[in-house]
Amino acid sequence: MAPTDSSGLISTDEMEKFLATVNPNLRDRYFQHLVRGWMKFVAPLTPAQSPVERIPESIRMLLAAVSETAFKAEGQLSGSALLPFRKAWPTMWIWTRHMYRVHQDRVDLLRLTMDAARKAHSAERYDSDEVVAGILQSLIQHANQPVISKILSDHPDIFAMMADMWIREAKDKEAVCGFRAGSFTESGSASEQRFVAQVILACGGAEEAVNLACQRVERNTGRTTQDYNSRIIDLHFFAVSMSNAECPIAPAMLASPRVARVLMRTWAHAASELFSAPVELRDAYIDICMVGTTMLLESSPRAHEILRDILNLDFIPLCLNSIPLVRSGSGDRERFIKDTSTVLHILLPSATAHREIFSIMQRSMTSPKLKFLPKDQHDLISTDEMERFMEMINPNLRDRYFQHLIQGWMKFVAPITPSDVDDVPRLKCVQDAQSPAERIPESICMLLAAVSETAFKAEGQLSGSALLPFRKAWPTMWIWTRHMYRVHQDRVDLSRLKMDAAQKSHFTERYHFDEVMAGILRSLIDHAKQPVISKILSDHPEIFAMMADMWIREAKDKEAVYGFRSGFYSESGDASEQRFVAHIILACGGAEEAVNLACQRVERNTGRTTQDYNTHFIDLHFLAASMSNAECPIAPAMLASPRVARVLMRAWAHAASELFSAPVELRDAYMDICMSGTNMLLERSPRAYEILRDILNHDFIPLCLNSIPLVRSGSGDHESFIQEACSLLSGILPPATVHREILSIMQRSITSPKLIFLPKDQHDVLTKGCRDLWHTIQQRGDAYHQHRQDRSRCILLCGNVKVSALADLV
Repeated sequence: MAPTDSSGLISTDEMEKFLATVNPNLRDRYFQHLVRGWMKFVAPLTPAQSPVERIPESIRMLLAAVSETAFKAEGQLSGSALLPFRKAWPTMWIWTRHMYRVHQDRVDLLRLTMDAARKAHSAERYDSDEVVAGILQSLIQHANQPVISKILSDHPDIFAMMADMWIREAKDKEAVCGFRAGSFTESGSASEQRFVAQVILACGGAEEAVNLACQRVERNTGRTTQDYNSRIIDLHFFAVSMSNAECPIAPAMLASPRVARVLMRTWAHAASELFSAPVELRDAYIDICMVGTTMLLESSPRAHEILRDILNLDFIPLCLNSIPLVRSGSGDRERFIKDTSTVLHILLPSATAHREIFSIMQRSMTSPKLKFLPKDQHDLISTDEMERFMEMINPNLRDRYFQHLIQGWMKFVAPITPSDVDDVPRLKCVQDAQSPAERIPESICMLLAAVSETAFKAEGQLSGSALLPFRKAWPTMWIWTRHMYRVHQDRVDLSRLKMDAAQKSHFTERYHFDEVMAGILRSLIDHAKQPVISKILSDHPEIFAMMADMWIREAKDKEAVYGFRSGFYSESGDASEQRFVAHIILACGGAEEAVNLACQRVERNTGRTTQDYNTHFIDLHFLAASMSNAECPIAPAMLASPRVARVLMRAWAHAASELFSAPVELRDAYMDICMSGTNMLLERSPRAYEILRDILNHDFIPLCLNSIPLVRSGSGDHESFIQEACSLLSGILPPATVHREILSIMQRSITSPKLIFLPKDQHDVLTKGCRDLWHTIQQRGDAYHQHRQDRSRCILLCGNVKVSALADLV
């Protein structure tokens, strides 16, 4: 015999074993098995009235299994499976009522005395309302079966309990009860009508029942964690009740302005960014709110008052802004468009005869909240159609092709673009994008990439007439560029955290978002002297803010996922570059931090497994160009930075090594720009002594001399390099030997085994410079040596503030 507890009931372990003896997938058989278990284990122990205070866990388990199995069957249990249920119901109803009473007591206790942890424990262990609601809902679902029909007929208190649950949930300010009782309204049969009649009876009238129906939706909306499924059931109750003339609550609901206000607020939430349910549920929300609103306007005896209320709650902007949000191809969209057409073409025009309504409509149509007006075509064309459109003009006809692309933008993209970038994620075409994380329609990405590439390749040579239509396209193009930038940042974060190598490769190959954005912004810089583009840059300072943000993000990215494309913005050498640099300094909080990030860009690019030599060179050029331009806002901080010198040395050492795999032309440019930057630092830096000491310790002399045969003769870089090298060897290094520390480092450098090349006669100027430097080093060394021998001898002192006495030199 099975072990029992003190009351004779089997234990929970034994109950679990009993439940597991039949496969739950054998639905009818499993249900009969559960009912037999009830009759065997529970019915014999059940008193005629209320059981004991607590709910034995094994009874709760069994009743929950019965509830879940019947509920999941969705009215499809067979008559034979339900036959034994008739005998079990009397005792089952006693336990259901007891469980409901205990649940109410526990809810009151939760509300009054329990802390958050005990509430969570209780909610997890005693989902009594879910079990009770499941039992009652399964009765409604199977109401057409003779067995259940007889039970419902013999027990009118079943509907009384349903109504009580529904009312308690509506009145529960803290929503502790949840909103499960709304499911009793879903059958659409006579049972639902009996339930509604019982609600009206318990409320004392249909008007109060309508108020509680509204209250259910309002309190569900106000919850911190919303239950979207239960709320749409309550919304569906509005629409179904108003459309059913036989429903006892229909007249009161059609006459209630509060219903209209509830529908508007729910609709506004569904169309906002706060709505976090799946898009399918959002479509259903918007559709059902439109259906309910249309019925109120068509059938309510207070239609004028309701229309005034909903117009004041932004009905027109809400209605039109929702058009691009509802997915095409769904039944919800078809109904929504049909109802919208009815409202716009029939109901609203006829209401303009009322002056008050007319005035509100005027305000609505010019409201800044109205972000979408339907055009002839409010669905984005496919990628195949976009490809065919782009192929209509030869890309080699540059100006004409660029104008063709802009015309395509104005035709296909501008009409569906909202006025605010925050509204882009709610567009239907964005929601329909291939991946939820990408959220950039591929046809828009294709067109924007083509515009970017064409303008970028033009290198500032697009004509003024070709750029003229760009002015009109730019506001919507800027919205998509900003949206793409946000998505790109999210994708980069995702790729860094979650994506494997294959996914990263697929993403990089398919979506060069950073390349598209950088191309668009770079093309603006390239054409900044054109009046159209100059006006755009003047009117949109946030363009430079985005450039600066991209540049900074790339500098701070340890894994170099971003790449280093935004260095291009520093290449123009005109006022646009100065504005870009000023925004970097502003975003960094100072020029010194901006210099550190400029150095970090070069260091992190150098440290990549696969280096991007072109972007690397551009960042090096930025260092040299900034130091040579007295008007550049970052120049003083850059000239005062020893880190810049160290970065130049490391980049130069890499260019002179076997690891450098770029073409020789680029290597020549690397060496020349590193030499040029180093020369400027030594000539102009207020910390020249410290910088000279650092670069000498980084093998500057061997690096400089060993690079001479690497730079191709006959090139402009070669001539420039030789001239700079001569200036250093003859003009800067010899006088610096008065510093004993510098002299010591030079002596080690000139005799270092790393010095592989010494210029011969073919470099007459350099040969003389090297000999003179070597002679100066020897002379200065001999002077110090003689001074050690004879302290009475005088030697030339340097003017460095660190050297204040002879003892400092010896």
